[in-house]
Formats: sequence, structure tokens, C-alpha cells
Amino acid sequence: MTFDALLHEQATRRLLAYRDALAEQGLHPGLPFRTLAVLTTDLPGEVIELAVTLEDGTHRVQRARPVTPIAPTASRVHGLTVELLQDERPLRTRRRSLEHLLNQPDASGRAVPLVIWAGEFAQEALSNSFETPFTVPILSLQPLIQTCNLAINPSVRYRPSLDGMNWTVPLREPNRTSALSVAQVTRALVDLLLTGEAIRTAPPRTVP
Repeated sequence: MTFDALLHEQATRRLLAYRDALAEQGLHPGLPFRTLAVLTTDLPGEVIELAVTLEDGTHRVQRARPVTPIAPTASRVHGLTVELLQDERPLRTRRRSLEHLLNQPDASGRAVPLVIWAGEFAQEALSNSFETPFTVPILSLQPLIQTCNLAINPSVRYRPSLDGMNWTVPLREPNRTSALSVAQVTRALVDLLLTGEAIRTAPPRTVP
């Protein structure tokens, strides 16, 4: 068996496992879902940029002025500084509108799943921003993927990354300086896992 054939076989096996896991969580082809991504002051810190993609194809992006400093390591990743955010409102002033947006049912009155790649991280950062727990129900994609990977290969030791999902489906890399880019790539990933085909050749290497 050639390398590409073996790669495709393994990618197909992972894809089918992920698809079954998403179905167990109520995500099926054609049904609406939303995605959310955040940029933060630290790990996790507070949310300083938040993006939501909606089921109708539109999106919302909000920046927020943090109460705590932005860690230099975080700023080097996303490029945001306190000076850039000085004129933004604190996120806590927008909590009610955000929760309304995320909890809004679809046209038939059903709840719309909210998918976040690293859901626990985002939820903790949002709770830090609001000073009380952020309890909107979420589907955290990273642990779901990791559980499937361990079921296929119990010796796997690494945590899956959003960038690394292009070894299963043809997914572009997110721009880490943009919460919207991460939210859009998360949406593209869910769509590919639900309806796409597994990769047949290794993805190109990213040259720094």
C-alpha cells in the first residue's frame, strides 16, 4: 500500500468516527449550528475579542477592554494590546445581548448547537470576563476529537489541534490574530466532518 493510500485509509477511519460522535451530539448534515471563538489576555485570562458565526451565514465580532493586563505571550500571538482596546466597552456590559444571541432558537423553536473548538478554555475565559460562570450550553470539539482518536489508537498522547485537522479533511489553517477566522475555520471543519470526504494526499507543510 502506498503512503497516500494508507493516509487516506486512516483519515477515512477518523472521519467516520468523528461523524458518528457528532451525530450522537445532535449535529447532522443540514441542521443549523453556530460557532464561537475568542482571543484572550492569557491562558485563559479574559476575553478581548469574540466572534460568533450564525446559521444564516452572518457573523458577529466584538472586542472588549479587559480589566486585567494582557500577557506579553498572548499579545505576541494575536497582536492585541491594552492601547488598541482602550476605547472598547468591557465585555460584561454586553453579557445579556450575547447570551440572547447564543440562546436564540431556530425558526422551529429548537435549540441551535453552539460549537467551540476548545470549549472549556473559552467558557472559563468568558466566566472570568463576566465574574460569574458563563453557562450557555456548548459542544467542545477538541475533547470529542481526542476521545475518538484514543478509541482508534489508545497510544495517542498528543492533544488534537485545529490546524492539525487538515490531516483528516482538507481544512485551511486559521489566522490566530482573528477570533472570526478561528470561528469560521471551526464552522468549515464541522461542515467537512458532516458532509466532506477524507484527504487523499498529505497536506502541504507550512513554511515559517
